[in-house]
Amino acid sequence: MSKPISENFSEKPKRGRPRRFRELPDYIGTCLTVRGKQNHAYAMRAMVVLNNTPHNHLWNTEKIRDGTGKVKLTILAELGRFPDPDAMRKAAAFVCRLRMKTADAIDFLRKGRGVRRDGPA
Repeated sequence: MSKPISENFSEKPKRGRPRRFRELPDYIGTCLTVRGKQNHAYAMRAMVVLNNTPHNHLWNTEKIRDGTGKVKLTILAELGRFPDPDAMRKAAAFVCRLRMKTADAIDFLRKGRGVRRDGPA
């Protein structure tokens, strides 16, 4: 005997882009939204890849300890979206060498990944 029609159609695939991170733990950052947690996860990925390289423009541990510096999570989150670690290192070196502002760095990194945005950002 077959299932009623309503049961067959209740198991639809989820709409939207497939998730890169299947499950995000609650301890990631202080944000409540999925997008915020994803951004923190991407930023942590970038920090792991860039750990042994000097990128003082993105985070300067001495200034952070003094309370005068900060971590540029927005730029790090965009860098963490690069699939290739070598390309991520090169892009980070370029951003740090030019000491780009956040909006300019985001635009540069998205273009470097091949992501286009139409309309106002």
